[in-house]
Amino acid sequence: MYRKEKSLSMKGSTSALCHNLSVYTDNDKRTQSYGVVHKSVANIITIAADGANVLMQRQVIVKEPGGHGSTIVMQMKYCEFPERSLMVMACQRGIQIYESDGSVMLYWHSLVNPESNEVSKAYARGICTLQDSMLCIGTDSGTILVFEIPPKGTNILLKESLKEHVLPISCLHSHGLVLASGDDSGCIILWRVEESQLHPYKRIDGLGSPCSGVRLWNELLVATYGSGHIRLFKVISGHMCAEVTAHARWINAIDVVHRNGMVLTVSEDSFAKIWQLKEGDAPEIEHLSSECVQNVLLCGAAFTHPDGTSFCVTGCDLAEVICFTTK
Repeated sequence: MYRKEKSLSMKGSTSALCHNLSVYTDNDKRTQSYGVVHKSVANIITIAADGANVLMQRQVIVKEPGGHGSTIVMQMKYCEFPERSLMVMACQRGIQIYESDGSVMLYWHSLVNPESNEVSKAYARGICTLQDSMLCIGTDSGTILVFEIPPKGTNILLKESLKEHVLPISCLHSHGLVLASGDDSGCIILWRVEESQLHPYKRIDGLGSPCSGVRLWNELLVATYGSGHIRLFKVISGHMCAEVTAHARWINAIDVVHRNGMVLTVSEDSFAKIWQLKEGDAPEIEHLSSECVQNVLLCGAAFTHPDGTSFCVTGCDLAEVICFTTK
């Protein structure tokens, strides 16, 4: 169903982290940007939307403010708001927010006491936007930090801290008024925005394996696990309505096409797989296609066309983004 296209070469390699690929399409400038992280470096490449030319390559070295040395990046993500787009770094010891091209750091939020000399194991992981102005980021303590993002400028404020999870947050995703959060125990909590604040309304207990990814599509929640399973839940009730033994090993990334319900998953088993969601009284998930990148531990994935006709993946220690398109 898909064929491999020319890969995009990066200046640096890719760490073995879940969701280690983010793609940003700038429709005004007709460009696409791809970002991956390795240790304390974010590798960024921007190409023309038609794929003809590489317009920019940049490496952003993530350092703690005050010159305290570099910090390990756990995840980077392009976050789009109605008036602006940002590049967000979830790191050890804190959170950094940049302009979308990585040129200027706008905000730093520390997860540790800056006056403490103790070595901290604090980290942030899991990033998503919510509605028009909220940015949600998970932490190792199980807390979700909610920031208010202004239309412009650097006046970014911590709005609230949500504490329902016991173990570290692993993944976040939102759609409409609903936020889904997963953790290292496999537990998923569904939240709803009420009067500009988030309130938990449903808890889905884990089944013995960490939840590695969540995606909301219409009235369905798709969750991936370290066991290689994909599970489908109803957003309103939290009832599980489908389960697939999708991969032989840990699923590292998931993406969804909101237009048509196509799902992309990649795993340590070297496979990228495409699925189709079906709504109704008895929702289903159907396998459509599989692509193997031999001997590569895949750790990032994203659709690059709004109809799901193209996607890209990254793999551990690769210095490239591998692209696929429909035949």
